[in-house]
Amino acid sequence: MNVLYKEIIDHSLFVTSKLAEKKGVHSTFNNPFETFLKIWISSIWKLFKQIAKFNFGITNPFKFKKFLFFLGSNNQYVALEPLFTELEGNFTGIKNKFIDKDNIVEFSNLPIFYIYLIQVFILPFLYNSNNRYLIENFGNKIPGKKIFETIFFTISCFHFFNIIFKIKKPKIIIMANDHTNINVGILYAARNNGIKSVYFQHANVSEIFPPLKFDYALLNSELAAEVYFEISHSKTKIFCIGNMKADRYLNKKREFNPKQKKILLSVNKSHEVKLYEDLALKLAKLEDVKFIKIRLHPSISGEKFELVDSKIQLSDFFIENSFECLKDIDLQVAGNSSIIEEALFTNTPTLYFDLVPELSDYYGYVKNGIVIGNFNKIEEIIKFIKNYIVFQPVFSKAANYSSSINTRFMGKTNKLAANILFEIENDNILEDFELTKTSLESSIEIYTIKKQLL
Repeated sequence: MNVLYKEIIDHSLFVTSKLAEKKGVHSTFNNPFETFLKIWISSIWKLFKQIAKFNFGITNPFKFKKFLFFLGSNNQYVALEPLFTELEGNFTGIKNKFIDKDNIVEFSNLPIFYIYLIQVFILPFLYNSNNRYLIENFGNKIPGKKIFETIFFTISCFHFFNIIFKIKKPKIIIMANDHTNINVGILYAARNNGIKSVYFQHANVSEIFPPLKFDYALLNSELAAEVYFEISHSKTKIFCIGNMKADRYLNKKREFNPKQKKILLSVNKSHEVKLYEDLALKLAKLEDVKFIKIRLHPSISGEKFELVDSKIQLSDFFIENSFECLKDIDLQVAGNSSIIEEALFTNTPTLYFDLVPELSDYYGYVKNGIVIGNFNKIEEIIKFIKNYIVFQPVFSKAANYSSSINTRFMGKTNKLAANILFEIENDNILEDFELTKTSLESSIEIYTIKKQLL
């Protein structure tokens, strides 16, 4: 078996496999050849659909500059966008087609036609050389269709970008996700071509994430760094820089009217929609609730939410990011979502809605004391909100989730990040940082802002 393919496979399926273990999910992979044929036929159909749409856009490597971004989602765009003004025009990028912003008009769309073209031709080889390993190592945890779809597409992405990078290489590739299929394919193509890779944290990290394979990681906080340190098996240099996307929304002050409560319900998964609908309808009946805003995670934006009361609003993530959504909210209700952490920066307290017992406190927000209540029943939440008359500030806890707070870089994390990138180009460490932790098991290193700069 190809050693590089094995590494890509293990990385691509790491999170899904760990989630299955955590939930105690068991799967049976029946008829692998039949599953392969269906996916192959589906790939051919997808290719012809691209042809019918004349969707032949290609990534032009001759336009690559010093820094190359990949934006796989709107959340990744929000995480990386603060950098654009600081890199002095020395960057370009590739993005998913649906990301349409004025400041990335020169970014090319992901050339999906050519990825499908590669996939159609290499699928039989990939199946023949990897199916036994996939079935033996993942077939009892993950449905066979998901295994094949993930791996075939990831490796096809790898091959496409491996070709592109051989034509012309950027100095540094920058991404804000370390485990989804396209990101993994690009990462390994960069590694295969000697391109330095930098990972920016776009959401909270978890113990079920794969070991970092990037050369450098710029994380929000020491808390995030500790998670990756415990995961280990990495040679990454980690810099704890702070949360760039939160800088412009830092808000220590807050006005609160207990008779005009503004509530945000942040829905993270499809199976939660009905429960949050019920909660919204019951909250709308309370006289002291001015409005209830619903925010669906971008991954479930297609879900239908019944807005049957004039008090209930639906937030559009294409129009307002999570911080814009939070800044005028008195109280948030959310489950396993990074928006709980983001709410600290706008000084918005959160009630944790524990809907999945196997994944209870997935990110450790309850353990770390950054929520003001922990509930698993709608009635308990309603009762708390009824009795909520004294505002409970949470901004003081934000420093634990953004290393630049209370330093001279507070509100200027993007400038700090850009300085690090320019130093990375020359294999230097920015003098504002000091090495604070190393691992004997691997070569992982953690750098934090020097104490005298606090």
